[in-house]
Amino acid sequence: MNRQRVLILVTAIILIAMSWLGVIRARSGLVVRSFTLRDIPMTFIAPQNSELVPGVLIAHGFAGSKQLMLGYGYTFAQAGYASLLWDFSGHGANPAPLNMETLQPDLEVAYQALTEQSEVDPDRLAILGHSMGSSAVMTAGIEQRDRFDATIAVSPTRAEVTADRPANLLLQAGSGEGQFVDSARKLLQTAGGENQNLAKGKGRSLIVVPKVEHITILFSDISHQSALEWINNTFEQFNPSNYVDRRMGWYGLHLIGGLMAIAALLPTFATPTSQQTSPTPQQKWGGLVAAPFAATAGVRLMSRGVELENLGGLKVGGALGIWFLLGGLAWLGIQRQWPLSTRRKKRLPSPKALGLGILVFIFLWLAFGAMAQIVWLQWWLIPARLKLWP
Repeated sequence: MNRQRVLILVTAIILIAMSWLGVIRARSGLVVRSFTLRDIPMTFIAPQNSELVPGVLIAHGFAGSKQLMLGYGYTFAQAGYASLLWDFSGHGANPAPLNMETLQPDLEVAYQALTEQSEVDPDRLAILGHSMGSSAVMTAGIEQRDRFDATIAVSPTRAEVTADRPANLLLQAGSGEGQFVDSARKLLQTAGGENQNLAKGKGRSLIVVPKVEHITILFSDISHQSALEWINNTFEQFNPSNYVDRRMGWYGLHLIGGLMAIAALLPTFATPTSQQTSPTPQQKWGGLVAAPFAATAGVRLMSRGVELENLGGLKVGGALGIWFLLGGLAWLGIQRQWPLSTRRKKRLPSPKALGLGILVFIFLWLAFGAMAQIVWLQWWLIPARLKLWP
């Protein structure tokens, strides 16, 4: 390994170490517990050594998981609240089959778990949900108005809201998700319009978060802080907190460090290809640019004749797998590396090359997923879905 690659590797290690330190610091001063109740995986976050504090249930959206909502959990906990997040059936680490009819029963189990935590005041509770989860939390707030003092619906869908139910309704939508902005405005109008009377549970408000869409709104500090302010005003609790959730930034730094480490180590084990078989820079960059467009066009064409929505027994994941397959084939084709039938036998990959490819895949898997598991994504597949991964 030459000096340049050593420098790259050392820099990569420093970046990876910095990123892990940054993510760990987000838990500073907090209690974080993971457990399972009635086969539902849950995460509880609360301030350390605190007296009874208000609790917040946090529900994820379709194809999401509890990790995707951790930004709200950490923001609330650092400001003096306890939060409980869970995986709905068919999501994250919940092995139960996907069933929309289990949303409310799953939420009820989460409610029971939250109120059983020793740090939580069961008489002061709020509830927050995103997209699919917004419908679940609004429904809960409507049906059990006296149970929840505030309801926050992020990227809201539908619910039978009124001027009185649920208590203290805050609606959020990203400026880049037009249909959800329209949905939020209709809900606000149905709920009686803007109202700042939170003391009597009549609070109603809509916030359009700028420069975000359906997923990036979950990582927006504006979304986090406006939700916190709404809860603060509901409970008349104003603990100072300067916390800003930067875990996704640290995750990005970790990913860069992982890629740099691979770039530094790979040439040590790889056998250089001959000049005759190496793709030109134009082919490499052309493949990179064209692959996503080819994959998107291919998926749209396939969806006309094949039900990709449930491909392989998966929602979303099956179609996503096809997208990557088509994108990879397009990239290889532009580089003239595919199909194998057009290549001479002596140019087929050697066992060493295949082994190296598998090793690089494992490194990439870890670089992308090792931190993702605790920051924003259920990366490690549970047995019920591991069998579907191939």
